[in-house]
Amino acid sequence: MEVRSLGQGIEVEIDVRPTSHGYMLIHRLRGKGSYTVSCCCEGMGCVSKTCTYPDGEPPSPTCDCTGSSPSITC
Repeated sequence: MEVRSLGQGIEVEIDVRPTSHGYMLIHRLRGKGSYTVSCCCEGMGCVSKTCTYPDGEPPSPTCDCTGSSPSITC
């Protein structure tokens, strides 16, 4: 996860990962709560889902572009 400062004390953890037919974007406020995961597939658009993991566990969602629309598994 990369940490980006947006100014005014706001820091965001963000990661962009490739998928078979698109990409997955994982982000949250630094050290705070759940992650928002977006799955974007070529020709199908994007969907987003909130995923929660135990403290200290890195996010490990999957993005599936094989159906009629993108889907996310936390």
